[in-house]
Amino acid sequence: MLGKKRPVKVRLRTVQVDPLGDTVQMEYEYLGLLYDRPSERYIIFEEPEPKVTTSYKIKDDEVLVTRRGEISCAQIFRTGVWDHYTYQIAEGSLDLRSLTQRVATEFTDDGGEIHLEYKLWSGDELLGDYRLELIVEPEPAAA
Repeated sequence: MLGKKRPVKVRLRTVQVDPLGDTVQMEYEYLGLLYDRPSERYIIFEEPEPKVTTSYKIKDDEVLVTRRGEISCAQIFRTGVWDHYTYQIAEGSLDLRSLTQRVATEFTDDGGEIHLEYKLWSGDELLGDYRLELIVEPEPAAA
């Protein structure tokens, strides 16, 4: 049982800086659901391209991001902790590892924010530095 749920607007911003210093910024908006439980919180939304169900599980000082659909992976973020995971797509899979540098979450009854910073590797190759910001607000129709 996921507990109390409510519709939300999810704004996802990412910044990727590759080893040469080139920067790519992206921003997306989705409609989703926010579930509250006594010791954890879930944010679930659908990404249309590629078709993926994404969930963020927030508990204490860690965030678990799970994607299922045309992309499949589960990545855990804890400050100072390495994570090894497989990024699966139709064409094959990549073995990735990340080192989380920062996890910050702040939530109220109306929504909240997640901030993640991490370095990402494929094998011994550093792919870059990543910053992710997820902002959760009440869905306008539900406010």
